[in-house]
Amino acid sequence: MNKLHFFILLPLFLFVFSACGDDDDNGTPTGTLEIFFEPIYGEDRGLISPTTNFSYASGNDIRVIRSDMYLGNISLGTASATTVLSEIEYVSLGEPKMDESTGLTDKFLVLNNVPAGSYSFFEFGIGVPPELNSKTPSDFSSSHPLARGGNYWDAWDSYIFAKLEGRLDVNDDGLFSQNFIYHSGQDELYRILRANIPLTISEGGTTRLKIVIDHEKLLINEDGEFVDIEETPIDHSAGDLALVRFIADNYGRAFSLELLSQ
Repeated sequence: MNKLHFFILLPLFLFVFSACGDDDDNGTPTGTLEIFFEPIYGEDRGLISPTTNFSYASGNDIRVIRSDMYLGNISLGTASATTVLSEIEYVSLGEPKMDESTGLTDKFLVLNNVPAGSYSFFEFGIGVPPELNSKTPSDFSSSHPLARGGNYWDAWDSYIFAKLEGRLDVNDDGLFSQNFIYHSGQDELYRILRANIPLTISEGGTTRLKIVIDHEKLLINEDGEFVDIEETPIDHSAGDLALVRFIADNYGRAFSLELLSQ
């Protein structure tokens, strides 16, 4: 199946579609949704790795070492209702390993007790939804994704939504001496992605999706503008969000979806 692209929803949609799935299925038939992630760099779909070199727009080689993010309000929906399958998940996509027999990586989420039925779109936010971002790690039990103290920054009064880190070979000597660290956070950088896709959750069955994240497209927009890593290698400042906003605005083109089975 061809890849389906996501589009970023306008903030209005935060309020229009707010129906939540009930943890108790009340006897409703359910199935399972498996979401596999394929973190790549560039059109050749090479998996990101601390030891794999890719060509950056500046002409230098780049390595992507870390790619972590919160996913908020993972949902399936129709024209009349949205069912939230999970309020929040945390995925760490660095150093993925491919299973050659399945063509899938070891980076995945399994969502159980999904109401059986036909849906017309798949949706999630990158980051922590505002209603959860107003809280702090101490508000959650130790096993909760939002209990991670290292993912909260007091200066922002916000969780760190996503972490993108790596190295650039600025001297073309193979030493990759320039580290880069881009962390995003605060409500204004929460982005909701939706892909219009007809899919069915069957009673007792498993539906599989694959989300491909092209990290080259995170750093380069559709007009060819790109992050000047050498000039601004670190950005997790509460005062200037321009660079991380640039990355967040690229989510729609960097993420794509494939329906594997249903």
